[in-house]
Amino acid sequence: MFVSDDSSQYPCSMRTPTIFRFFWVFLISLAGCGPSQEVIPTPKPEMKAWQLHPEVLLDRRLQIQARATKDRMWLMGNNYLLSLDTGHRLVSDVLVAPLGNQLWNRSFLSNDYFATELEDQYAFSLRRNDNPDKQVLVNLRELDSTVFQLNSYYNPPMAINSRGQILVGGWVNAASSPGVTGIPLFVLQVAETDDSLKISLDRRTRVNEGLVNYAGHNYLNGIYAFGDTFYFSNTENRFYRLLHDQEPQLLFPFSLVHMFKKNDTLFAIGYQQDFTLGLGFLPPGAQQWQTRYFGELDNGFMRYESVENRIVIYRGSQLWEIVPNANYNYLTINELNNLGLDQTTIHDIEFFQGRVYICTSRGLYFQPIEDFFTFKPEP
Repeated sequence: MFVSDDSSQYPCSMRTPTIFRFFWVFLISLAGCGPSQEVIPTPKPEMKAWQLHPEVLLDRRLQIQARATKDRMWLMGNNYLLSLDTGHRLVSDVLVAPLGNQLWNRSFLSNDYFATELEDQYAFSLRRNDNPDKQVLVNLRELDSTVFQLNSYYNPPMAINSRGQILVGGWVNAASSPGVTGIPLFVLQVAETDDSLKISLDRRTRVNEGLVNYAGHNYLNGIYAFGDTFYFSNTENRFYRLLHDQEPQLLFPFSLVHMFKKNDTLFAIGYQQDFTLGLGFLPPGAQQWQTRYFGELDNGFMRYESVENRIVIYRGSQLWEIVPNANYNYLTINELNNLGLDQTTIHDIEFFQGRVYICTSRGLYFQPIEDFFTFKPEP
């Protein structure tokens, strides 16, 4: 249980007279003389083991990311794009990242598109999930000669919004481009015909705040899109919003780790510079973000997902549910059942057709949704 800095506690104390202390001791001694009562232990919940999908085998077992639509779940891992149908059967298996190309830990940009980084690291390929051969190459160095490579430190290097626009950032190496500072950002417009994908430069912008690290880089911590709005932060604890046809707007000091939605409320998890865990949230219809801070905790470095409107976090092979109170200034964390997952590493969680799927380094695991929110009993 974690309480934010904006909730105060008012301890009170009072001295108990000696006569009352003896009175309580007397009552307790009488209670101990009565007949003993049998203590009935509380039954522990049944822990059901996670099951391994029988068709995702061999070199397909390393699964990095899942993306569910109404009738298909897309899976990315070990250079292959897989998909399951509504009957949970494996129905497609395509090599999408041959030698020289790289898959990010978050390659899916939307229900329609994914991206792979090319070998030179300043270009990428945008491709359709349902037709990976339909693709377009984007070279950031052709848009800006100072770009050293794509910019992402930990999270997604790009995102696509509801307008079909992609926001992507570039790294500028101070050693090779003296006098050039900040992070160049590119808004790219995606257009699609029956036969091809096309991308054009809609506009470019820049964030200049923040220092560069020892190698001359100013990192992005991740880019997210909700509706037509982009959100991103850099490693200098600045969290931005980019609206259509506007320049980046600094929202609050925050180094973003993850963003997600729950009950139409938008959440941002991250840190301040002193590693204080922060929670930002934007309720439906609100214009201003609200923030809460919870002291120096490591929960911000975990992954956060929304599963059936409940917040789940994970790291390594462990799972937890995090439950905020109504004012989001108080967090309760309960560990969830991970029986069968203890020898692997969780990379992603996705709900699809009554099951919760977990992508791991050892395969694709699943449980029925009704068994997922089973708390691990205290030892």
